[in-house]
Amino acid sequence: MPYNYITNRDSPNFTPGGQSSSVFGMTRVIEGITIHWWGDPNQNPQFDNVVNYLCRGGGNTSAHFVATGTDRKVSCIVSPGDVAWHSGSAWGNARTIGIELDPRARDEDYDVAAELIADIRSAYGDVPIYWHSYFTATACPGVWNADRLDRLSYTKYSHATDWGKGGDKNPKQPTPAPQPPQTPTTTPAPSLFKIIIAGKQVAAYSTESNAWKGYVQYGSKGKIMYDGNDVTSQFIEKFTEKSPTATPPEQGGGKPVTEKPDYTEEDRNRDNETNNIIKQIWAFIQSIFKGGK
Repeated sequence: MPYNYITNRDSPNFTPGGQSSSVFGMTRVIEGITIHWWGDPNQNPQFDNVVNYLCRGGGNTSAHFVATGTDRKVSCIVSPGDVAWHSGSAWGNARTIGIELDPRARDEDYDVAAELIADIRSAYGDVPIYWHSYFTATACPGVWNADRLDRLSYTKYSHATDWGKGGDKNPKQPTPAPQPPQTPTTTPAPSLFKIIIAGKQVAAYSTESNAWKGYVQYGSKGKIMYDGNDVTSQFIEKFTEKSPTATPPEQGGGKPVTEKPDYTEEDRNRDNETNNIIKQIWAFIQSIFKGGK
């Protein structure tokens, strides 16, 4: 079922894609999707209020899309080619698309989010889904289930030229005409990412993200093999890559919407006053030592 694709709002809180290398230490290449929620559903957060918050001037957070099942709406507020400030991680910001999801996580919310993901994958390939807490310590995305959302997205199709116009794949196929018996053939098993510890395989995964999670769950021991090749070092470089400098709050603080207060002038004055007191105490201590010589 189509959703209402809204493109009349633009957040000023983003890094142009061409500046990704200088800011985050890596180019803007889309290798995943990161899901978030708006915050506590008991506070009844509204779609328009969240869009307004992420589009405010001088803000420190944003996302590429905000989605809800209510009236089936998706608002694109940062172009996917640019870097939104959403994950709290240099790699997560520079390499993934951020989606803020309705925290109620109803069936209709899952349905719209799955269609949006099908549209994203139609443009950028079958990229994996990450969750905000994968990158930083946070309760976000709350009750959202990434595996359920991933499975549901594969039941959707994307319109060839117009996002929001896709829907459910038709599960009913015409009954094929009877075919003569054929000699069975063996279909080769798909390649898997295998966790090898002390020469034994302890787990296998079909996606990079799940393989990395499994590697970490096994204590980051052993190695990750793919098609007979040791790819452990590539995974460590990819999933633990950090920005060469600390990411400033205004470029990805990494908190859900309800945990993202801006740094106010009052905060700044208080910190300056504290710094001045510390300087005075240090000067007094130095004078005591000098007087004792």
